[in-house]
Amino acid sequence: MSVSLGEKFDRRPEYCRPTKADRLYDHISPELSCNECDYSRLVQWSARNTNNPMIHYGTVASRNQVMKNGTQRDIVARHLNVICFEMEAAGLLNILPCLPVHGICDYSAIGKEVKT
Repeated sequence: MSVSLGEKFDRRPEYCRPTKADRLYDHISPELSCNECDYSRLVQWSARNTNNPMIHYGTVASRNQVMKNGTQRDIVARHLNVICFEMEAAGLLNILPCLPVHGICDYSAIGKEVKT
């Protein structure tokens, strides 16, 4: 699969992994921007062994509103044993039996970078 994806990325560089470092903050207030965030509040995690895409199998929770709180996200994920949240397919599944396939694009937390 890595070879196949690599060939596709060679043809479509806009789908490659961003070069900018990803930062996730433990927010203590509901600010919408990380511009003023304290670097001591950065969430620490181990580096991945590879930057290759990964496939995750598991239950996906559907919501009708954006998840903006990392603490709430983690509590709900543990309680429901889900690997991620999505919004786009929630309404579609009510009218069309289908299997949604998603790419993960954010952490479902405050401080999400909004691109215009």
